Amino acid sequence: MKSDAGLRRQEIEQLMIEAVECVRFLGKEAKHRDHACHFVTNLERNAGGHSGYAATLVGRDVRGSGCGDSPDDSVAESDLAHDVRGLIARMDIRDRDISVEPGRTLAAEMWADMAIRYADDPTAPEPKGDTDDLRPEELLPPTGRFIVVYDGDEPVACGAIRRHDDETAEIKRMWVRPPARGRGVARLILDELESTATAIGYRAMVLETGLRQPEAIALYESHGYTPIPNYGFYRESPLSRCYGKSLTD
Repeated sequence: MKSDAGLRRQEIEQLMIEAVECVRFLGKEAKHRDHACHFVTNLERNAGGHSGYAATLVGRDVRGSGCGDSPDDSVAESDLAHDVRGLIARMDIRDRDISVEPGRTLAAEMWADMAIRYADDPTAPEPKGDTDDLRPEELLPPTGRFIVVYDGDEPVACGAIRRHDDETAEIKRMWVRPPARGRGVARLILDELESTATAIGYRAMVLETGLRQPEAIALYESHGYTPIPNYGFYRESPLSRCYGKSLTD
């Protein structure tokens, strides 16, 4: 890890928020708690004066793990947290069509990333240039939606839902461009898609991700998604992991 002097505020923001999702994931298993707490401690040390912020984000699952001093619950919110909220507030969500720009380019970037991650997996469709069974019209109202997140005039992320069955929406095409990561954008998209699904009348969400996307798994699990049997296009894919979440609990 870089020295305190070498970490600028923006780097700390991105490191903290993106990494905390992984810390949450690691901290769920007792054998990983020491690693998770050590990671939080390093983040706080490198935050230079913002002690307690990372542990507050991680939550009581790590605080109660007995791995070092627990931060005071009354710790004041840091300037860093305020700055991060400002970054998120700047984001603008717009309805778009995935078959035209910028949706087409964002989806292509997502597939390019998948092709790199799963290049040596003979069961994955991405390295062969295939996609999945999604049809663009499935992402249109009244049963679907495709959104693009803008930072000013720049498209930085996307996400979508389509009908899975009468009571369930499926999340598709989640992608955040690397420069926009660490700002809570993926969580912003998830919240928006869940709200849309509820408004349409769906009662649950499902999604597919992969073992070589640990940051995605951490995000979904921290957002209340739990493992379900693989389904549909990825039913026989050994590296796929499917998740579900009730919208009525």
